[in-house]
Amino acid sequence: MTSYNLTVQFDEQDLNVILQANELVTIVYGVSAIVTSATPALLSATQNTPHPIVWLAFAPFQNNHISWADSYDLYATQTVDQNGVTVRTIATAAAISTTVVPFEGDGAFGKPVSGANLPPGHYGILNQYSPAKTMTFGLCTATKPVVNGKPVDDPISALSASIVPLHQNVQLDPCNSLQVFLQTGTSDGMTLPNSIATVAPIVFNPDRPDIVIRYNSVSGSFEQIK
Repeated sequence: MTSYNLTVQFDEQDLNVILQANELVTIVYGVSAIVTSATPALLSATQNTPHPIVWLAFAPFQNNHISWADSYDLYATQTVDQNGVTVRTIATAAAISTTVVPFEGDGAFGKPVSGANLPPGHYGILNQYSPAKTMTFGLCTATKPVVNGKPVDDPISALSASIVPLHQNVQLDPCNSLQVFLQTGTSDGMTLPNSIATVAPIVFNPDRPDIVIRYNSVSGSFEQIK
């Protein structure tokens, strides 16, 4: 498990304008997902989850510090099929790399199954919940991220949401990348449209666990400065 840190900086004048506009720093955590009826071992390509999730949203200070660890849980919820709704879980389970965990008819995750030949750092879920035609599954952080010295209030810190039909699989690959932008009305766990694809990702790795970005009011975006 690796710990990561992001610093988000603003000029004082820009910060005042942003606060007057009631904009929040909004962060989406990168997770690639494939939903398929095939065995996860047969999969090689990845595609973005159809429902990006607001991982964190907060009113900024001039200097902001976010820290987290790359440890994950799986979650299940009723199908999320629209933007602007907040993910509420009905079940969670520990995410174990290279295993597939069935979500069973009793509404709980079963025992993880190894031997699916998933790549390291990938996680699988098999939907076996027969009372519904589809369910939504995703990753959440196993430990609460910390924003400006305070653990977030969201109980699950959802990172992704994929609609999975009955008897099909989803393969999840957290990318250790963040998309950071400003938006009004966002909150932790809210689903977003795919329009955030235009926001350039900030990529972390164990050799680069600490990154500093700064808001550029000329471009209306964040730039990595360290």
